[in-house]
Order: sequence, then structure tokens, then C-alpha cells
Amino acid sequence: MFNFRFVAILAPLIFPVLCVIFALTGFDEFGGFLIKEDGLLETCSFFIWVGLAVVFVGYGLALKKSTFKLCVYLFVALGAFFVAMEEISWGQRVFDIETPKAMQEMNLQKEINLHNLKVGEVRVNRILTRVGSLILIAYFFIVPWLYQRKTKFITGLVDYFKAPLIELKYAPIVAVYAVITYVFVAHDRHGELMEFYGPFLILVLFAGGYKQMKLDAANDDNS
Repeated sequence: MFNFRFVAILAPLIFPVLCVIFALTGFDEFGGFLIKEDGLLETCSFFIWVGLAVVFVGYGLALKKSTFKLCVYLFVALGAFFVAMEEISWGQRVFDIETPKAMQEMNLQKEINLHNLKVGEVRVNRILTRVGSLILIAYFFIVPWLYQRKTKFITGLVDYFKAPLIELKYAPIVAVYAVITYVFVAHDRHGELMEFYGPFLILVLFAGGYKQMKLDAANDDNS
């Protein structure tokens, strides 16, 4: 039987593997094409974050009987949309908008976005990268493990928000992707690979979770 979730989790491994192969064979520019500024994966990341915003809104509406859950998912959807717009610098290059002089002085890439700001010696993108990494590690490894062990607080929280989790048998694939990305991809923008993969997996999980919720609701109506 075709296992869509397994294929969706495994298939993106082709990207870091291609980057390694291109580097070893002297065609590193092709690997760079994948992860460069406004490259393939960054463009895909924009659409993934937009997709997440839509799915989170759908999740909230499906749980609309609880105002609190609806508000939480709408807030998360707003956050996803904000990240999507940050990915394309709020359409700066699309609409050829000039960066204000004040932001040019503070932004490492001279663009209209917040994640590349540098305040004093503090680089915002480094903080966000570390926080994002911790969130991904927690959501893909720690929380599923604690849920499987039936840790009361975690199971209660996950079940309350109906948050879909990755099955632990797939966790090694995620780990392999991360290892190849950070250990074997010798490119200063290798982090783009994980910035694509993490949100993509979350989109796969929540899209599947939303579909299951709709099926369960339909079955309840028919029973």
C-alpha cells in the first residue's frame, strides 16, 4: 500500500544528497542553485509557509467550538504568514522596492526584513536559527518520544490541540537529513536545506491531520 507520509518524509533527502554530489564532482554551482538567495528551496519555503498559514487557519476553524483553540491556531497562522513574507523580504525584489536608508544600516543584506537585522553585536538570524532548531528537535524527536511514553502533560497538550506528530520510526530519516546538511554540505548557506525541510514536514503532518479531522467529522455526521 502506498505510504504518502513515508515518501513525503524521505523524498526531500535528494536535496542535501545532490548538494554533496555536485560538490564532489566539481559542479558546486548546481548545488548553490538550490540553496542560494532566491534559489529553488527558498522559493519553495515561501509557498510552504503560505500553505502552513492556510492549514493552520483550517485547523482553527475545524476546532471552532473552542474559541481558545481557534485563537491559538489563528495566531500561529499569522506567524506562518509573517515568516513567508520575511522569506521574500515582503515582496521587495518582486516589486523593486528600495530599502530605507535606516534599515540598510541595520540589515546585513540591505533588505526589508527583520530576520537579517543586526543590533549592536547581536544578529537576529542567529537567534532565530537556534530557537527554530530547538523547536524542530522538540517537535520531531522529544515530543513524539514523550507522547509514546504517555507522559501526562505532553499527551494532554497534544490531544487537546489535536496536533499531529511524526511517528518515531520516521525520526531517523529526519536525523539523517540534518546530519548530511550540517556535516557534509560544504556551503555557507546549507542551513537553507533545513529551513525548507522542517516547515515542509510540519505542513505534511498538519495537512494530513486536517484531512483526518474532516473525515472523522463526516463519519460522525453519518453515524
